[in-house]
Amino acid sequence: MANKLTVNAKWLELAAIKLEMDAAQSLPAWIILGQSARYCEDLGKAAMLRRAATIKNMGERRHFLRANGVEA
Repeated sequence: MANKLTVNAKWLELAAIKLEMDAAQSLPAWIILGQSARYCEDLGKAAMLRRAATIKNMGERRHFLRANGVEA
């Protein structure tokens, strides 16, 4: 069931939004710890999820996600 959910375009968009919000909340702590690059990494992951959501074919979307390190 989780795999079907992971490739749903709406779910991907919501996951990207949540990832961005979590990254924004964590940014002050990451700066203090000297790990501000993690903010950019999370924004990159969110962008990848949004890109996947634009792919119409579910099989291609699943392949794109797997190629980018997401179990789909």
